[in-house]
Formats: sequence, structure tokens, C-alpha cells
Amino acid sequence: METCRSKEPADQLIGHIDSYLKDKDNQYAIALEGDWGSGKTRFIEEKLAKHLEEGEYDLVRVSMFGIATAEDLYERIVMALVHLSDKDMRSQAAAKTIGGALNGISGALIKRTGLSVNLSVGIQSVACLMLRKKHFLVFDDVERRSKDSDDLALFGTMNDLVERLGLKVMLVSNAWGGSDVQSMREFDRDVREKLIWKVYPFRPCPSALAEEILMGDCRPSEDLDIHGAILAGVEASGCVNARAMIRAHELIGRICSLEAVQDTGIAPQNRFNALRDAVHFALLTSMGSAPSMPQNGRRENLLSPEALEYDRSVSLYEQYSDFSVIGKAFEPSGEVTKDDLEQGFKAYIGKRW
Repeated sequence: METCRSKEPADQLIGHIDSYLKDKDNQYAIALEGDWGSGKTRFIEEKLAKHLEEGEYDLVRVSMFGIATAEDLYERIVMALVHLSDKDMRSQAAAKTIGGALNGISGALIKRTGLSVNLSVGIQSVACLMLRKKHFLVFDDVERRSKDSDDLALFGTMNDLVERLGLKVMLVSNAWGGSDVQSMREFDRDVREKLIWKVYPFRPCPSALAEEILMGDCRPSEDLDIHGAILAGVEASGCVNARAMIRAHELIGRICSLEAVQDTGIAPQNRFNALRDAVHFALLTSMGSAPSMPQNGRRENLLSPEALEYDRSVSLYEQYSDFSVIGKAFEPSGEVTKDDLEQGFKAYIGKRW
């Protein structure tokens, strides 16, 4: 098993996946791992799927959330194929008919006899009939399958899809690292030795995420680098979490559209600094890391790392408190008006810049 540890931008990652899809001589699966909320599913559905539309493969994403048995997995595959935007509408109609018939038979037997019939062979046959070499199966949320899942059957099914049907398969999960290694299921470790040949880390570039999520609706300014201020705020926050950016997107967009941001009567550098701090604070709050007053007192050694970190935390908390409208906007009932934001932005500049 080869683990690819270098940091890969999205296009280089797509290049690796292309190389895998072009490998017709070897039968194996690959894996994509990244931190929770880093945007793996977003990358798959928006970037990878669009890229594959230009080639010979159709992406079939199957969520393994809550899946327990091989039958569950085959049913998810069939439903994903049914909903796939495919030109051959007849195959979709046939799948719906077969799937409906199987469910109908099962329901009728249970109703009349009180006995459940195992239809896994039936649904497996439907899936195998519908699957084509052009289908690239992406099993997402692997770590979120049922705690009581039959792992041997699930991963045996995947291995069968790869080795018997010759399909291309990618498993997507949260990254395993640090303390997570202890909670990693034994079968997750074992299956890699046979099924998965290459593991690619998903580490999105913060600036690329910001450009995709935060900058689309920004009102341009003649004398202020709004995009630069947003990027500086993202860098200050250290945010690489796509979900946090999506949660903060609406508020950051509102702040960027403020008249105070465009006010040429205020020095551009002061507006830049305030906008940068607003983005910084919004992302920290969105990530659940809003600045707070440190609990431990300041160390006697003024130059110790602990004392310096204490001073930094206090300073950040005081700045955040001076821009309190940011925190209010994320409260459950915290509705802030445009006037609230205008006044908060100007007051922050007056106090800090």
C-alpha cells in the first residue's frame, strides 16, 4: 500500500484520480482522507464530478452513513444509479421497476406470512445489471457506517466490485491521526492491505477555499483590496474548514457590502485592517473557537512562552469584544441589522485603527 503524503492542490489530486482511472492493468481501490468539514464531499460533487463529465466516467457517489449490511450497500448503489443524470432513461425506468417489484414482493410476503425474506441476492443482481465500466464508485462517509455493521460483508462487496466487475472505486473518510488511530476499527486497518493501494490526503488550500466560498458576491471597491483583506482574515484564523466558511459566508458578505467599507473618508488601510479582523473573528466564531479570556493567570516570567501566549489571548479577546456585533450575529436569536454592522464597523475602526 502506497500512502501519498505530499500536499496536493485540487487539480493535482484530480490528476492522481485520472491516472487511477486510466490504469486498466491493475485492479485496486484508492482512498481519500481529510479532516472533518474540510470539504471532501464538496470537492467530489462540484469539482471531481464536473471534471469527469468531460471524460468517459460517470461519478456515482454513495453515502455509507448508517449502512450495516451488504444489502444496504447494494440498495444505496441502485438508488444512486437511478438518480444519476444518465441519457439512458430506459435503464432508470427498468431499475425502478425491478426495485419496486422486489420491495413489493418482500412486503407482501411479510404481510401474509409474517416472515421476512432475504432479498440481498435480488438487489445485488439489480446493481450488477445496472453497473457499467464507465461508473466510478465513490463510497463517502465510510467512517460513519453503522457501529454494528458487518464489515467483512461490506468490504467484501467492495472487493468484489473491484476484482470481479473490474470497477474503479474510491473510499472517502475522515483522516485518521493522533488519538483517532486508537478508535480506528481493526477492519479499517486490515482492509487497506488488500483493497486499497493508494491513500491521498485531502488538504484544501485556505486561499482557494476562500476564493470559492467567500469572495463570489463581494462588492468591488476603488481604493480597497477587499479580496486581500478577506485572505488576510482567513490566514489569521487558520481556517481550512469549508463548513465553517459556508456558515460565515452570509455575514462576511454583508460586512463587505457596508457603506463604511466603501467610505473614502476613512483611510483605506484602516478599513482594510477592520475588514481583515471582521473576517478573522467571524471564522473563529463559526469554527466554535471564539476568543475568550484565558482562565490561567499570567506567569511571573514575562518572556516565557506561557506568558506570551497569555498576553496574545487577552489581546485577541479584547479586540473581539470591541467588535461584539460579530459574536451576536452567530447567536441563536442574534439578528443584527445593517445599521448594527455599520455602527460596529465604524466603532471598531475608531477604537482600534
